[in-house]
This record gives sequence, structure tokens and C-alpha cells, in this order.
Amino acid sequence: MMQKSGLFEKYDVAGPRYTSYPPVPFWRDMPTPEVWLKNISEDSALSERERVGVGVYVHIPFCESLCFYCGCNNFITHDRDKSTEYVSVVLKELEMYRSQAFRRQPLSIQCLHLGGGTPTYLKPEDLDRLVSTILSNFKMTPDFEFSVEVDPRRTTIDHLKVLRSRGCNRLSLGVQDFAETVQKKINRVQPFNDVRAFVEAARGVGFVEINFDLIYGLPLQTEETVRDTFEKVVSLRPGRIAFYSYAHVPSMRPAQAKLEADLPSSSEKRKLFELGRALLLDAGYVEIGMDHFALPTDTLAKSADQKSLHRNFMGYTNQKNIPLIGLGVSAISESREFYMQNEKDLAKYMQVVSAGHLPLMRGHQISRADHEIKDIILGLLTKYEHTFVGDLQLKIFDESDRQIKDLVSDGLITCDKKSVVVTTLGRAFIRNICMVFDPKLKESQATQFSKTV
Repeated sequence: MMQKSGLFEKYDVAGPRYTSYPPVPFWRDMPTPEVWLKNISEDSALSERERVGVGVYVHIPFCESLCFYCGCNNFITHDRDKSTEYVSVVLKELEMYRSQAFRRQPLSIQCLHLGGGTPTYLKPEDLDRLVSTILSNFKMTPDFEFSVEVDPRRTTIDHLKVLRSRGCNRLSLGVQDFAETVQKKINRVQPFNDVRAFVEAARGVGFVEINFDLIYGLPLQTEETVRDTFEKVVSLRPGRIAFYSYAHVPSMRPAQAKLEADLPSSSEKRKLFELGRALLLDAGYVEIGMDHFALPTDTLAKSADQKSLHRNFMGYTNQKNIPLIGLGVSAISESREFYMQNEKDLAKYMQVVSAGHLPLMRGHQISRADHEIKDIILGLLTKYEHTFVGDLQLKIFDESDRQIKDLVSDGLITCDKKSVVVTTLGRAFIRNICMVFDPKLKESQATQFSKTV
């Protein structure tokens, strides 16, 4: 077996994160708005009959300042009136879905997630108006989960009280790293004492479920800074921790060019992850999927143990919501037959919705072959294993024979005649393993993606 450092060099290539299959650059055959709405209507009715609630994602793009590492669709401004107007436009988009697709009222909703940008950039009264109006259009399932991404620097007690009063039961905190040198370099100064005070305040208001988002591979990070960060993180005992790989794509995110001179090498970057992973496992967390960890009592950890974990555009989840309706600029929706993304330009999004049209920018019809490959990818990402069934999957398995043998030789998977199991070592290379079974990558170069290691 190749030494681990050699594996990092071998597999440090550009590749998808597989929040969807196919990945967005390979989307084709966008449906018309009429076909899309009809499909959403049919899926919603089916989900209601099956007593499974829909999912709703709302993208809030506003931030007061730019974090240089950020790859999200954001809009930097201090003018809160812009966000007040934006909320009105998002609610108009929701009304179009309600009147044209959700005619059998009220539908059940199983999850609501506010992402960004910074959702708590909104004024508390605008946040309340957004959430209360959305929820008034649905009936909540008994296992309804409402989560919000929050910036501890921008979120007030009033924000927290509004969220709790509307049933929010999970906060996801952007932490990234606690080293001051790193924070200054990435333009996100956020002292540990401030985060600790925020967590205590959130728990005081009634929030039990708290997630932390961290990043490895940032400029000026060292094993010492990662160790210090994780000692502080563990002391606050969040239920879930996402430890993401920094995605360096300055061609798409020009601000990232400011970070290039101080980025760790690929091998150094991976050592940072391995250290963080070891510290989390020692602290009692379990690894539940690519870059994700949770306490054993968390619902995601239980789902992973029961092999019922799911993955969508919002990451890992224990709920499989179809349809998933994305509201707001650049938001992505998913139905059984289609993916659809909204306009990515804020001004154009506002203009299109204000004119009474859905802001659909691009989409994809999920073919039967796509579904077969998606099943393989999701199995590997959520269960670390897959048994190949059906003619197409077995054909993909056979055509990947040479690459499969390479993965086996490197100790990343074990394999029999039609099944693959990812080894503990292989988990660090799960994106590369998925890529072996992705025929679209064999047809096109993956240069538009970030590095996998």
C-alpha cells in the first residue's frame, strides 16, 4: 500500500462535492416554468399522501463584510432597507408557489433552513415576518426541524428570541478557526470569548441543538492553531461539527487570491484535518460522513448508525424531503424529476420576481441513468458502501474495473464481485472514490471544481 503522503499527492485533484448528482456544471434539459410547477405540484401531493413533509430552503445573501475564504453567493452592504425589501420579494416568490403549485392547502413541512450569506443580518422584525409568513402556509410535521445559519458577531438576543418563538430548534454557527492570526487573514475576527458568550446566551434562550462549522486549509493554520481551536470547540460541546475543506477557487471568488501566499500545501492541509479528526474522536464525537462529526446522541449520528442518512444541497440530513423548495437568490430546489436553481444575480432576481415571474435560471431533468448513478454516489457518501444492482449500475461497476483495482491496491476500498466498502483510510478520499463511478467526469475535465484533498 502506498504511504499516506503519497496518496494525498496522487488523489489531490479537482472533483465535485456531490451535493447533487449530476453536479451543477453538468446540468442539462431545463424544464419550462409550467412543467416545473406541475412537477412540484405532483410531488407535493405525493409527499402528502405518504405523510412526508416538504423541505424549504431560503437563501439570505446579505453580509456586513466579506470573509475572504467564502464561496457563497453574498451581497455586502450596511443598508438594512435592502434586506427589508428582499424579504418582501422572497415572500412574493413563495406566494407564486403557493398559488400555482401548492393548491391543496395546507401542505406539511418537515424542514425549514435559512442559509446565507448571513440570515441574521435581517432585522429581527424582518426575520419574524419572513418565518411567520412561510410557516403560515404549511402545517408542521411532528418531527419538524427549523435550522438557521448564524454569525455570532451579528446575531442579537432579539434575533434568538424571534427564532425560538417561531419554532427554530437548531443553530449552525460559523466559527472557521479561533486563531487570531488566521481570523485577521481571512477578514473574520471572532474571539473565542465572544462565541462562548453567544453559545451561553443561545442556550439560555432555549436552544439545545447547536452546530459549529469549521474549515481546514485556511492561510496561516498550523497544527498548533488547530489543536487550540478544537480544545475550545470541544469545551462548548456542540452536537454537530462540520470540518470542511477550504475550497480555493480564486477564478470564481476573486477575494480568495488574497489568501494564496499563506495557504498550506496539500499534505499540510490534510494533516490539519487528520489532527482535527483525531481530536474530535478522542472527545467522543463520531464520524458520520464526509467532513461531518456528531455526538453519539445526535439524530444524525443515530441515522448514520442505522444507515438511513441522506444528503442534499444543504448537506447531511436524517430527512429525505421531496420536493425541496429553494427560495431567494441562487437557491436550489429539488423534485423527483428535476433540479432547479434561481437567478444568482441579486438585482435580476429582485426584478424578475417583482414582475410576477419565477426567477428560474438553470435546471436539469434527472434521467433514469442519473438516478442510478445518484444511488451509487449517495450510498458511498452516506453509508460508505454500495451494492451494485441493475444492468446500468453493474455496467458502471464493470467499466470502472481498472480504477477499482487501483483503489483496492491503495487500501481505500474493499471489493467483491459487485459491492464496494470504503475503508477507514478511504474515508479521507471519499470524493475520489465517488468520482470513479461518475461517467460524466470521464466525458469532461473537472477543472471547475475545488481540489478533493
